[in-house]
Amino acid sequence: MLRRVASAALAALCIASGLSGQGTDYGDDASATRLRFGIGGGAIVPRSNARFQDVLAGATGQAFLLFRFAPGLPALRIGADYSRMTFGEPVLGATGSIYGQTRSQFAGIVSARFDLSPGPVRPYLLAGVGAFSIRDEVEVQGSFGSGTAISSTDFGLDAGGGISFRLGRISGFVEARIQNVYAKEGFINTKSIQAIPITFGVIF
Repeated sequence: MLRRVASAALAALCIASGLSGQGTDYGDDASATRLRFGIGGGAIVPRSNARFQDVLAGATGQAFLLFRFAPGLPALRIGADYSRMTFGEPVLGATGSIYGQTRSQFAGIVSARFDLSPGPVRPYLLAGVGAFSIRDEVEVQGSFGSGTAISSTDFGLDAGGGISFRLGRISGFVEARIQNVYAKEGFINTKSIQAIPITFGVIF
């Protein structure tokens, strides 16, 4: 999955490079209007310090509002993320039940977006904080119970960078972030959950 997302990101960057080479300045895509709306999706993978380390599949989606208060100032981004990861192949237990491990995560994040250069193609940095509601589950399919789950809502940091580029009246973006959630102990003895969402989308 991550390889397919990387290929899509590379294609988007090629489009962005073509737009940049046209020499047309479309202006500040974040300040053309003071309020814009963005949506995106892609893959998410945990780092080695995550509670689960053997990720089989992970998908993430996001929606956000982008506020520009004045030219030259960082934009304010207020958004919501949802992610779901499946870890490892299902395991057949001694009782005949099938065990699987999943994590679902919902986050509300407030970030500052720093544009690094003007023009139709803009690299940018993100730095923010948020509240992360995380639910880790051991799912059991069989006649002996429905599994166990651990849920918590914790403070976390969200930072990264990306590239935005004009696509007519809208803007596209490709970005990668790292999320560090200061969580309580869970299935594996750790107090920090780290994951990397890689997303692409559009801003209206």
